[in-house]
Amino acid sequence: MDPEAIYNRVIGLLVSQRDLDLQGVFATELTAYPLSKFASDGTMRIVTGKATLKKNLQVEISQRNALTPTAIVVDVSALLWTLEWPIQGTVETFITTFKLWLSERLTESDVYLCFDRYHDYSIKSSTRNSRSMTARVYNLTLQTRLPSRDAILKNYKNKLLCQHILTDDTFLEAVTDSHVLIVTGEESIPTQVHKGQKSLCRDLASTFEEADNIIAQQVVAIGTNPDARVLALADDTDVFVLLLFFYGNSSLQSAIYMQSPVYGRCCIDIKATYMKHSTIVPDLLAIHAISGCNSVAATYGIGKATALTVASKRYRLDLLGDVAAKVTQVTEQAKEFMVAFYGVKKCSSMTECRQHVWAQKTGKTSSAPKLCSLPPTTEAFHENVLRAHLQMATWRAALSGDPPAMDPVHFDWEIDHVNKCLIPRNMCQGTAYAPENVLKLVRCSCDSEKACRGGKCGCMSRQLPCTVFCACGAASGVCHNPFNLKDDGEDNMEEEC
Repeated sequence: MDPEAIYNRVIGLLVSQRDLDLQGVFATELTAYPLSKFASDGTMRIVTGKATLKKNLQVEISQRNALTPTAIVVDVSALLWTLEWPIQGTVETFITTFKLWLSERLTESDVYLCFDRYHDYSIKSSTRNSRSMTARVYNLTLQTRLPSRDAILKNYKNKLLCQHILTDDTFLEAVTDSHVLIVTGEESIPTQVHKGQKSLCRDLASTFEEADNIIAQQVVAIGTNPDARVLALADDTDVFVLLLFFYGNSSLQSAIYMQSPVYGRCCIDIKATYMKHSTIVPDLLAIHAISGCNSVAATYGIGKATALTVASKRYRLDLLGDVAAKVTQVTEQAKEFMVAFYGVKKCSSMTECRQHVWAQKTGKTSSAPKLCSLPPTTEAFHENVLRAHLQMATWRAALSGDPPAMDPVHFDWEIDHVNKCLIPRNMCQGTAYAPENVLKLVRCSCDSEKACRGGKCGCMSRQLPCTVFCACGAASGVCHNPFNLKDDGEDNMEEEC
């Protein structure tokens, strides 16, 4: 199905000077799902430029000036990408490399290893599915011949097995004479190892799925000691934003740094970054969520740089993620922020903003703008705000150790029981693709076995191809419209929005 079939027909009607109610037309998405938030194949747009936010805000410090950390909190998933991956050998060969890395860090600092957890029916299902590059799941043991790095780490099920092996190793008891090792794995209560003795670290208990939240919780817990020097060894923008948010929210004074596990990358001074951007940090998590993250759709053509520009104009997003706030108030505040994304000063609704942007774009060029470049309708925007509200509430609760009791189904996620995952709802059930009077103009009613053979076909009479919205369905062997588009193969595939 061509997602822009109705839109292209509407443009054709406008060119033919057909009198259309544009306000009514653009009050609908003109397609089966909002293309500003979902790609042409119907999948949620996953943000691709998250790092821009970090690069534009970070205050760097040279490693020579950074004090030796008293504690290192490690995003193990990020670390695994940077360790040497033997071409030949078994899983045990790689485990030996990991042991060497860990023992070196424990000679000078306490080490906190944070593993991702992978829960069924997760709001990260869309992102994980988009990242999985192989369907094969390996049954890993220490004697298994080591598969390629991509085969393991680009499929979260394989990575889960690898993480289980890393945490289930008696080696962890042998390197803790000088410093403490704390491992947060699949169990909600981390395991602490000191001088070979294992114990449960109940004060850092957490049921969060994402290592990002666990890392933030543990960094803040250590950082409450003003003399602490904490290094978060992570590369994810989510971790960066969480650390900034909680540094200010928890009134920390300690030295906290963030550095990628990739050798040679810069070291970020979280305290200095917070001091420099303290005016926007209170809303930074919400800005990050509404502009697109792993569980909230990105907006076509609008990235993190635009979000920061809008934030500098003092638009507030303090209600997003506030479980006590009314959803109508949350949506209204988010609407003001999103309208500013599109350079429109003030609108009563996202649908009105959509109409303004259409007028602006068509006034500057003779060609019609891409449908995906227009803002979502009010209804589609509301759905995305609900997902952002849930994600923001989850982030806000990171220090508590438990995510908020919010059912994702009530925040525009649908349950896929077959794959045990959650799918973002791309359009509310019953929402019209287009006004009925427009649909009548852009589809034929031919429903015979030999449909669309003569001038009675509305599409043929206008020299237009039939579509799936027509009674004939543009089905091969049923529809005989000579103007139907032919599939010329991959070379002529529709351009991705």
